[in-house]
Amino acid sequence: MLAYERFLVLNIFFVRELTKRLPANSPVIVTAVNPGYCKSQLTRYLSPGMLGKVVEVLLARTAEEGSRQLVWAAVGGAGREFELRGGYVNKANPQEVSDYALSDGGAAVQTRLWVRDTFCQNWTCS
Repeated sequence: MLAYERFLVLNIFFVRELTKRLPANSPVIVTAVNPGYCKSQLTRYLSPGMLGKVVEVLLARTAEEGSRQLVWAAVGGAGREFELRGGYVNKANPQEVSDYALSDGGAAVQTRLWVRDTFCQNWTCS
């Protein structure tokens, strides 16, 4: 679970830094979206055990329900573009990111991750 949480923070850092580097008048809106825990065929060869099955039945969304989050972020936020730009969407609602992501320390990590990224080593990143 800790690895998943770290991935989410890294995703938010990427989205925020990419948004910062886009021109202010860019028509592109970059948003981090949380589709939630979804039951899909991705885990068809794994054996989740009894607890995993119970959690899946009680908490998991269908793949269709999870995909609705992505679609909403892409086309459903009309009039909320300012909130979506570099934002985080959960349950079809833009939400504030963690205090750490907003802190000076988080901003430093965000910039450092971008500069060290392979993409930026192969392409010109300003």
